[in-house]
Amino acid sequence: MRLIWEAIGRLVHNRHRRLASLRRLIQAVAVALRLLAVALLRRMRGLPVDGPELLRQGLQDLGGAFLKFGQVLSLQVELFPPEYCNALLALLDRIPPFPRRQVEQIVAEELGGMPENLYRQFDYTPIAAASIGQVHRAVLKDGSAVAVKVQRPGIAHIFERDCLLLEQLVRLIVTLRIRSLYFLRESVRELSSWTRDELDYRREASYCENLGRNAAGIATERIPKVCWELTTSRVLTIEFLEGPSVAEYFRFVETPAARDYGERLAAIHAEGFVASEFTANIISNFLRDAFLSGAFHADLHPANLLILPGNVVGYVDFGIVAFLTQDTRRRMVRLILAYASGDLRATYECLLDVCTLEDDADLAAVRRQIWEAAPQWYEQPAVPGRVHFRVSVTKAFLDLFAICRDNGVFLDREMVRFIRSIFYVDGLVSRLAAGSDLAGQLRQAVELWQTNEARQTLTSSAA
Repeated sequence: MRLIWEAIGRLVHNRHRRLASLRRLIQAVAVALRLLAVALLRRMRGLPVDGPELLRQGLQDLGGAFLKFGQVLSLQVELFPPEYCNALLALLDRIPPFPRRQVEQIVAEELGGMPENLYRQFDYTPIAAASIGQVHRAVLKDGSAVAVKVQRPGIAHIFERDCLLLEQLVRLIVTLRIRSLYFLRESVRELSSWTRDELDYRREASYCENLGRNAAGIATERIPKVCWELTTSRVLTIEFLEGPSVAEYFRFVETPAARDYGERLAAIHAEGFVASEFTANIISNFLRDAFLSGAFHADLHPANLLILPGNVVGYVDFGIVAFLTQDTRRRMVRLILAYASGDLRATYECLLDVCTLEDDADLAAVRRQIWEAAPQWYEQPAVPGRVHFRVSVTKAFLDLFAICRDNGVFLDREMVRFIRSIFYVDGLVSRLAAGSDLAGQLRQAVELWQTNEARQTLTSSAA
């Protein structure tokens, strides 16, 4: 009899899941049709369609994994048009916080007690609420200030359902041979990988701890410590870093008359903040982590970087961390040196070394278009080894991405994550300290890596 009831329970559960997926599909189709109607109406009236903003609005309205999908697309500058990436960067998790009773329930289920019994203090009003979870300030029994991230109830099922719908969409695109949308295959794969990491807070904790070990003794980099005894797959407790984010700093600078922004900006400078020094620390931290440690924070947008006293860079949100093998670093070094030296032949050869080729890849076109684009990158006449750059690193690599994409050549995933992070850093540099020489620092970093590798090789041979 028990087996019969269990079977009935599974049937009911599966039916409910199918109905929920159907309702979600209907909702997605309704949003798509509504935005399509808006686009057609604007076109009929002779108004700008503004496709990037319509896409952002649609993903924002759907929420859940669709919101995260938009954030993934915003990072994929190698695949997605820049105007769309810029619009999707504005996607925010405008999700209302879930109530105290649910926070209590999840913490009790995960940690075996009520928050007020596990922490000396626990503020039930979240300081941030997103689609996956929300963050609360708390104090440990020993008096240490911590941030506690609590996962939203039922979010794992919601993301699983949405990811399945997106995978079905990709299958439909491939079946219908809509080649212009083939790039979504990689985007959906990235979403699945990203959400798998973000839905298990133990992964984020281990990434945070890994970066913290690598940053030990580095005065310009601060990684919060993990409180493992109060961390599970759905609750994360880490050291609270006190300081404004770079995103907040931008708001203070752009609207100093608003609220108390002028006073807060003055307080930042009173603690010794110098934009050029802080920017230099962001660059050196990133390049050292990538080339020397082989592990780096791969989500360097302004909200994840904190301004700490003495121009120290504080890091938060470790859901996306990239790892580079020694071989990947060698190939990356060769490509960056070729670009930074203005050697077009080497740039072409090293680029192919970090790419995957489609069956119909047009390598002759890739080579020709690199030569055609180079005058926009370098002052002319360009002498290999002694070049002056006309455009930013981001602009040059975006050109390379476009050349590759248009000719059936795609960069390896590890390389893509590294170069995306360069774009983030370059964007921060342009806003914080315009005129900083990121390309020069890139070259210095790879030359230092080569020196260290040669020293290690000589030491191994001597041993």
